Amino acid sequence: MEEVKAVVTGGAGFIGSNLVHELKNRGFEILVVDNLSNGNPENLPENVEIVQMDIRDKGLIDVFKGFKPHVVFHLAAHIDVRKSLENPGYDFDVNVNGTINIIKGMIESGTEKIIYSSTGGALYGDRTGSTEGIIPDPISPYGASKLAGEYYIKIFSLWKGFRYTILRYANVYGPRQSSSGEAGVVAIFMENLMNGKVPVLYGYGQMLRDYVYVRDVVNANVLSIDRGDGETLNIGTGIETSVSELYELVQKVTGIYIQPELKEARPGELRVSSLNSDRAREKLGWQPEYSLERGLKETWEWFRTNR
Repeated sequence: MEEVKAVVTGGAGFIGSNLVHELKNRGFEILVVDNLSNGNPENLPENVEIVQMDIRDKGLIDVFKGFKPHVVFHLAAHIDVRKSLENPGYDFDVNVNGTINIIKGMIESGTEKIIYSSTGGALYGDRTGSTEGIIPDPISPYGASKLAGEYYIKIFSLWKGFRYTILRYANVYGPRQSSSGEAGVVAIFMENLMNGKVPVLYGYGQMLRDYVYVRDVVNANVLSIDRGDGETLNIGTGIETSVSELYELVQKVTGIYIQPELKEARPGELRVSSLNSDRAREKLGWQPEYSLERGLKETWEWFRTNR
């Protein structure tokens, strides 16, 4: 049987590196494309080829033509909502023009499928139990650029015939997550506690989020290789957890207790965001396997060993 070739953009980053480890365990031939602006080669398993390149680089097309992947997992992105407000042109360039460049590489190399990592909260806005049928209403350039990426994939799939699955994530957490930037609240809490620093709970700890463990997200990506063609699917637990409840669980798991500082929500932050993933269960046979406490325990074990 022919070895399946996979390109993972952003493969040295948080979600991407967890996916690369799983693909490696499954015997895939993997090429990681990452500019290492946020990724770390040390996140990768041994003997995985990495090309240090920005996804906007026109040389990427030749990389695709040389490797000839069967499937592309597109995770590379500019993900900072607040920075997207400060510099929307850069956000658009990476998330839209970068995605178009990847599509060109796929077309030139005959790639069969793309699995695109998108966002739930930044598209649906202040909602609980959002379904894929809700008309997206992004309130940030980041959300708009990720949505545009979805549409470019759909359009070129129609005209060029490659397959796609779009996965819209809830708040992902787990091993290898960075504590820098806005997306890594679990990593931030754990690092603060390790270093004896007082964590800040924005929105006075009352904001509600849907936290999904990275191994469950990886599983959704793997299932999408052979399933979910032409689908846009939410990947979350549907369980709403306040920031205060999350912090209490993190303290319980770490055994470190520090009174947090409470502050008002930052501009653009949602009051509540959770996803309904029934369609992913139907189309992929996917469901989250990890409870929040179990996922936090595994994450803490990784932090203790690797930080």
